[in-house]
Amino acid sequence: MNKSLNILVLEDDKYIRKSIVQEINDLGLVAEASTKNEALKLIDNQLFNLVIIDLNLGKGPEEGLEIIKLCSKNEIKSIVLSSTNDDLITEKVYEYGCDHFLAKSQYKANLRYYVEKQSKDLALTLNNFFETEFISDDVILKKNISELLSYDLRNRRILITGETGVGKSLLGKLIHRSHFKDAPFVHLNCSEISDTLIESELFGHMKGSFTGATKDKSGLLLKVNNGVLFLDEIATMSLNMQQKLLNALESGEFYPVGSDKPVKSNFTLISATCEDLIQKVADEKFRKDLFFRISGVNLDISSLASRSSDISKQIKFFLNQSARRVIIKECALLALNEYTWPGNTRELKKYIDSLIFSGLGIITKDDINLESTYSENEEILNDKQAEFITKNGLRSYMKRVEKEVTASLLKKNNGKIAKTIKDLKISASAFYRIQQTL
Repeated sequence: MNKSLNILVLEDDKYIRKSIVQEINDLGLVAEASTKNEALKLIDNQLFNLVIIDLNLGKGPEEGLEIIKLCSKNEIKSIVLSSTNDDLITEKVYEYGCDHFLAKSQYKANLRYYVEKQSKDLALTLNNFFETEFISDDVILKKNISELLSYDLRNRRILITGETGVGKSLLGKLIHRSHFKDAPFVHLNCSEISDTLIESELFGHMKGSFTGATKDKSGLLLKVNNGVLFLDEIATMSLNMQQKLLNALESGEFYPVGSDKPVKSNFTLISATCEDLIQKVADEKFRKDLFFRISGVNLDISSLASRSSDISKQIKFFLNQSARRVIIKECALLALNEYTWPGNTRELKKYIDSLIFSGLGIITKDDINLESTYSENEEILNDKQAEFITKNGLRSYMKRVEKEVTASLLKKNNGKIAKTIKDLKISASAFYRIQQTL
């Protein structure tokens, strides 16, 4: 029970009021009021986080609207319960600052969920998220994420966009934790698996349906029934696979590979991509109908470069996480802040880790070398290198790279072994192993 959540229930019908209280009593400290004046007195003397309001207190909606306006003024969350279908009144309720308007006849099925969403547990989860996982002080981004989590995301389609390395997967996991608790969660990166295997992974397959299918296999869509499926880099999915996914989303049914019997699954889909889906739709590389199907609730995570204040915060966090204590001078911090970090937080973390394990105890500006950093999307393998690997194998290629790069740096550093080891970011034993091949 979250004792820090103070709730006021304003309802003039005694039996309905008691039923509401019984429904949510374990979620916080609940007070009751049967009239507007009782509610005003309680709000004046107590700190409430949430007020549940019967809109028609026997005299029409005016008194209920007055309480809504007061709650909004005092930054108190409010939920209205009413049987009215009047669009003008509903519009007024939201204009006056109400957070949620629920059908009174269905409050037992829905009210508890919305009360839980207002719990301070969510606020604590968010604060912890921004301090220990996402690492951000950006006001706009935090506000956007907070607003996203305030919605009822069950059975919705959620689309998270942003450059590679900004933290889309972290947000997907947060949505799961805050909204689905013990429900299953599955993450699939579409860019890391072939199109044929994606179909089998998502839908499952029957024994003998293709070479290697030695037994029946359940797909991820079935495994996440009543849970969350996170499809990362969905833009890399082929048009053929997009069509099959669209069919599954529209009908709620799909066919395992090699089967003629449909399987049903009810799940929440979170899609993520670093690509411009609108442009891909225009280029006919992404289905327009699938785009609209997956983009019910959208959030774009801004790049680290546009959140410059977060760079220092993240650097200090990564340094503090290390068991090996390292000091970074202000001049070095400024140099790192001036870099654009095309790989965002992922690239920054990898670079800070390299500094931690470089052997340095004090990091100065002279120790910062960002020329070797690159975006994870940038290709570093040319045709000649690919040809060598095809002919001689990857292991032979890696040995040759180790040998040639080490020899080149050793020559550049005038034979200074310590400096070469530092530049290579390897251990002394690894260096001497490579040196034996020179």
